[in-house]
Amino acid sequence: CVAALAGACASTAWAFSLLCTHNHQLALFSKQQQNELWANNPDALASSTIAPFGKSEETEGGVIFNVDM
Repeated sequence: CVAALAGACASTAWAFSLLCTHNHQLALFSKQQQNELWANNPDALASSTIAPFGKSEETEGGVIFNVDM
């Protein structure tokens, strides 16, 4: 789908890919956090411009992400 969009407009494809990726990431959050975003509007979209940097460490309950500044 993104490649098809890119055939017409690379900028639109880039923006669409960000929305897809970020909404997929949000779907991995806790149910409470998902409800905060989608309870009132299941079609809500979210995106950001962050580029995480730092070190991640897998733990029994998930992942710890530390930013060294």
